[in-house]
Amino acid sequence: SGSELEPSGITNDITVIEGVIVQSGGTLTSYLDVPASNGNHSFGFVEIQSGGTLDASNEITYINSETSGHFAFNCDGTYTHNNGELQFTLENTGSTTYADIVCGDGGTVYDLVLNDTSGTNTLYIASGNTHTISNDLIIENGEFNIDSVNYDIDVKGDVKVNANGIFGTTSGEPSSKNWTFGTLLIETGGQFESTNDSLNITASSGTCWDNNGTFTSNGGTVEFGGACDVYTRGTGTGQDFSNISFTGGSVYLYSNALDVDNDMLLNTGTLETEGQAVTVGGRADIVSGTFTGTSGATTLGSLAVSSGATYQTTSAVTTITASSGTCWDNNGTISLDSGPVIFSGGCNINTGGTAEANDFNDLNFTGGTSTLVSNNLNVLGGMDVYGGSLDANGQ
Repeated sequence: SGSELEPSGITNDITVIEGVIVQSGGTLTSYLDVPASNGNHSFGFVEIQSGGTLDASNEITYINSETSGHFAFNCDGTYTHNNGELQFTLENTGSTTYADIVCGDGGTVYDLVLNDTSGTNTLYIASGNTHTISNDLIIENGEFNIDSVNYDIDVKGDVKVNANGIFGTTSGEPSSKNWTFGTLLIETGGQFESTNDSLNITASSGTCWDNNGTFTSNGGTVEFGGACDVYTRGTGTGQDFSNISFTGGSVYLYSNALDVDNDMLLNTGTLETEGQAVTVGGRADIVSGTFTGTSGATTLGSLAVSSGATYQTTSAVTTITASSGTCWDNNGTISLDSGPVIFSGGCNINTGGTAEANDFNDLNFTGGTSTLVSNNLNVLGGMDVYGGSLDANGQ
């Protein structure tokens, strides 16, 4: 308390078997008037009291144990990360350990790594409404959890869930808050439980989504706010989305199909399917920007294209499955090239008119009764009605 402790050189390691408590007025620093040292620090637990300061190494600070209240890291004071890594090994803890990374006097964690090699412990992020990690969150081993369904988490860089890692939920109940990540990368064997609100992916280049493991969407929406590459790695349970939206630049769909159980929103930018199939169980709403499909089939519950927006395919089949309501609402541009359209359910159709931007190439009705509710129908190729019916409704 009221003093400063610093190593005598700029590359010294520090090991404290028990805990480190920085009281009010006290400072634990890792450098002498020069940039932070290259030394690693290994502590039992860390408690930074209000008015205290921990000036961390720019290498790795290991956290190995916990207080009697089960806190491995508790920050009511100031934490200066110096671009270093805060790694929780949880070697000497119980099955449930807490970390308060919302520092009362200021500062954020730069890289947070969970590396519980025992695989038996859970690290809960506790206290505070918004938890900010300035760079990456890496779950090497063990389970990482957010202690309350009402906490936000904002990771500026990558979230990586490795083969023995779990990003879990509180007592099995999904979060009801927004989360923001730069990217999400799940390795084979890794598990990720998402929020039931919105998971925002912000990366503006490179790979922003790569799911080789298991992603559980919990009914939430994944929003891609930048321009990046998406690798779904498959469809069905573990690879599917509940809802998805695109609000940034060009997103490229690489390696396997896109499977959306409910709705898809393309608000701005471009979705380039790169020959992959796209399935949307609910409504595909293209408000602005362009959906570009090529050889991969597209199956949608319904399609709405707003003025100024474009739905574009080449040879791919577009199947509309809705059996009620308006399933085709074209107020923009639909460019089908040689791709046929199949209405399999029976629903209401607004063609948008008979201009080139509204034409069909080949058209098929295979189930239910479809009704032209607005504007005439122009089919450049063939039209088949089998297993269903078409009511022209005076158009």
